[in-house]
Amino acid sequence: MWFWRPTCWWSAAGRAPWLARCKKSSHARAHASNECESALKIAALSDIQGNLATLQAVLQDIHERGADLIVNLGDILSGPLQCAETADRLMPLRLPTISCNHERQLLTFEFEQMRVSDRFAASVLGPDHRAWISTLPETLRLDDVLMVHGSPRSDLECFLETVTESGMRNASVASFAYKVETGSPHARYAMLESSRGPWSANLLAVGYDWDSAALLAQMRGRTAWGRALRTGRV
Repeated sequence: MWFWRPTCWWSAAGRAPWLARCKKSSHARAHASNECESALKIAALSDIQGNLATLQAVLQDIHERGADLIVNLGDILSGPLQCAETADRLMPLRLPTISCNHERQLLTFEFEQMRVSDRFAASVLGPDHRAWISTLPETLRLDDVLMVHGSPRSDLECFLETVTESGMRNASVASFAYKVETGSPHARYAMLESSRGPWSANLLAVGYDWDSAALLAQMRGRTAWGRALRTGRV
């Protein structure tokens, strides 16, 4: 079964070795093995784009709900917000993380070639941040879980739908739209759950101080970002 986040998807066809810690700890309780097997959760983050406030809110929500694993599906830092601070928050967590087009552009484009979000990130990131980005793979397989950004063929290819000037249409291959209006400014992530059978995905919305994030974007000359952060519409 395939699960998706805008431009990002992953496959889960079975239990992975990195969940052994859950199974091992369950032996301490007579019923915990079944309990662990019946409620396996993976939280999937994507397109953080330097928004530290959303990251903090989502991590807190995941902590409260509980998850066996958190994965990060790329587009991590580029944007007019808190790029370096976001990297500083993520690096010690050592989450399974992949890179995509923005990470590639930060490492390979000349400054003059970059678009404005990458240019801002490039101007504030330090050598340690760049070194971390350089270690991130483009795809990552954790046993039967495949992490990609976009599609397995390209991180620039939508997976369920394609965005055009007239709206969204079905993609020629199975693809999800890169930019989708959510209609609200909430931070969003996906929680995947398996109960001894097919996986399901629950898309969750989390409140945070979007007015402050929008104001920061506007102060840095990104009016469209400010509007999108405040309204959930692009």
